[in-house]
Amino acid sequence: MYTALIIDDEPKLREVLKIKLNTFCSDLRILGQAGDAEEAYLMIKNMKPQLIFLDISMPVESGFDLIEKFDRIDFEIIFVTGYNEYALDALKVSAVDYLLKPVQTENLINAVNKAKS
Repeated sequence: MYTALIIDDEPKLREVLKIKLNTFCSDLRILGQAGDAEEAYLMIKNMKPQLIFLDISMPVESGFDLIEKFDRIDFEIIFVTGYNEYALDALKVSAVDYLLKPVQTENLINAVNKAKS
């Protein structure tokens, strides 16, 4: 079983993503959800997920700000965002994939499979 966290400031999007993941990626266990970078940082430290679904644009701190808090990234990152202009920055932090909202189910499944391999 592969473990993951969903990090996004939009509760509705988090729920839709969770439903899609539970439906189409049954070997992925969602450990929890965070609505901001501060909450996410604590959850990542405590829960040690193998994968995070990360929004870029969040209040106070961005997804990139969150990533910079870690000395070592020992989890996979799939960015889920409404902005296509950050794709190169995502590559710099070795993101597995970069999904644009609204997330297409096929793209989500492919991203999860990439993260697991």
